[in-house]
Amino acid sequence: MWTNVFKLPEPFAHLISEDLYHEERKKQLAQYCQANGLNPEAVLHYSASDLIKPPRMRCLLRRYADKIVEDVSTHIYRILGTAIHTALKLSAQRMEEKGIKGYIPEERIFTHFQMDGRTIVISGEPDLITPDGWIHDYKVTAVYGLKHGVKSEWEQATNIYVWLRGLQGFPTKGILITFILRDWSKREARIMHDYPQAAGQTMECRLWTTEQQLAFIKERTKLHMENEQVFDDELPECSAVEMWEKPAAWAVIREDSARAVKVYRMDNFPPETMGDTLHLAASADAELRNKKLKKGEKPYLVEHRLGERTRCQDYCSAKQFCSQYKEFASAAFQSAPKDGLEGAHHEA
Repeated sequence: MWTNVFKLPEPFAHLISEDLYHEERKKQLAQYCQANGLNPEAVLHYSASDLIKPPRMRCLLRRYADKIVEDVSTHIYRILGTAIHTALKLSAQRMEEKGIKGYIPEERIFTHFQMDGRTIVISGEPDLITPDGWIHDYKVTAVYGLKHGVKSEWEQATNIYVWLRGLQGFPTKGILITFILRDWSKREARIMHDYPQAAGQTMECRLWTTEQQLAFIKERTKLHMENEQVFDDELPECSAVEMWEKPAAWAVIREDSARAVKVYRMDNFPPETMGDTLHLAASADAELRNKKLKKGEKPYLVEHRLGERTRCQDYCSAKQFCSQYKEFASAAFQSAPKDGLEGAHHEA
């Protein structure tokens, strides 16, 4: 269910809320099943994006799809992503019409097999396949995202595409992630030596062996199958990596400054020394720095930074139905500074 709290124009709201991707995928699955004598209601269909999701996240999103409420304003970048993908697909099609052949944009590839008595359908839709066998995956992201390079889930998804193409007899020469940097600045590129020099960038992605691809697909398929009928609270918990978790920390920071000079994180200490040890270490650091200050210089303080699960908080629409997230949110609330202000400064 979608809301439009900020009264965006109806075409905006409609474009963001309409689910063309899943509607088209459902139609393509029906066509594949008909061509192969399969009952679409009886098969288990996992796309590449399904397989790489944590089972808890995928199951909850599917089970509560009709109860999830979101505002269109929180998904405004869907317009940019959709527009760029559509424009690039149309460009490849126009090239074909002009005789520049061999570029295949957004063509879904299917295969199926038996596992534990069920018919499994696997599919994937590469953004572009070039005539010489390169797979391109488009990512509309911020400049900050480029600094982190190729994400593991991108590598996983694109290697599923490679495996699917291999079943059709088509070898893949390599994988390229094409970054479209939505907040790129020409001025920043001119004055900063470590800033991307263009709004479009490509980065090669690791190509797995066929054996690695097949092993990954079997493992993920089995994992998702095993949890199809599991109760919500008994679904396997998402890992720290899957939740894009940032551990809690204490930071040493200069008064009136936004940048920490030293951050003491929980993952830098053995579990038995966590908690007050971090605060004590940061406080001792700040005290030592303050002893070296010259007259008039701003003092160093310590700042409590609560842990974050970025994917859960900002990118999982099912978090309100997730017992794991509710437990985390409750614990984070309980451990917040007593003054109730997250990230408040405390003198060392």
